[in-house]
Amino acid sequence: MFGWRNSRVLVIGATGLVLLALGACRKPVPAGTTASVLRISQRNEPASLDPQLATLPDEYFSARALFEGLTTPAPGGDAPRPGVAEHWNVSADGLVWTFHLRTNAMWSNGDPVTAADFVYSYHRMLTPALADLV
Repeated sequence: MFGWRNSRVLVIGATGLVLLALGACRKPVPAGTTASVLRISQRNEPASLDPQLATLPDEYFSARALFEGLTTPAPGGDAPRPGVAEHWNVSADGLVWTFHLRTNAMWSNGDPVTAADFVYSYHRMLTPALADLV
């Protein structure tokens, strides 16, 4: 008879095989490699890596791995955590938000991230022409 104990051993054994197989799939990055490698396992190929054109969960997942916003979401819905902005201030009336960027925030090519980069991004997001691309 195939009882409860046998099924428990089967589940533990199957889990061990899966973990072993996942470990065997890892490919080490060759020594001396200076480029960063991001490997993501997902169901679908993203149609776009542009965060403002993303429409599918897999695209959002990739964009969040590639880009950092002014703030980052906190687990459990808590208050946002600092991202590119190390801190921010809100005016007494709640209408003006001032973000103070990290001095060490850089693009992948080493150029500094500036406030103008965020202004450009928000202006682009609000242009009617971008809506035609989605």
